[in-house]
Amino acid sequence: MEDSNLSEYKDIIDVISKTIYSKVKSREEVLNDFSIPVEISNHHIHLTRDSLDVLFGKGYELTKLRDLSQPGEFAGNEQVNIIGSNMKAMERVRILGPLRKFTQVELSITDGYFLGLDLPTRISGNIKGSSPITIIGPKGILHRRKVQSELLDIFI
Repeated sequence: MEDSNLSEYKDIIDVISKTIYSKVKSREEVLNDFSIPVEISNHHIHLTRDSLDVLFGKGYELTKLRDLSQPGEFAGNEQVNIIGSNMKAMERVRILGPLRKFTQVELSITDGYFLGLDLPTRISGNIKGSSPITIIGPKGILHRRKVQSELLDIFI
């Protein structure tokens, strides 16, 4: 494992450990309860304002399907299709709100194998060096391509 990957892996383990410890400690003190909440997130996508405009039309607003456990976060009614480097498609990928600073597709390792993508394990929001992907909405297509190790959005 490269030093940068090892460092990021250690950072992920540290964040997880601190989060679990704080949850366990606070529950022990208040409720004398020793349960640890664990959640698994299915594949989903976060969009910027510009990406949402391309995929769903200018000025489109996400509509809430349900709230998520993270305060202020929600699953939208809207879904998109994504296409990997091997030209296989994954349909009905849920969009999560609110809108973000970066467009980001979050997939499992098995999703990555299916789509022909090399997916690293890292903290959400770190998109540097992400694999190229195509996102298809009802009003447009967004290609996310690597250009000199940075992602470039190409709107169609």
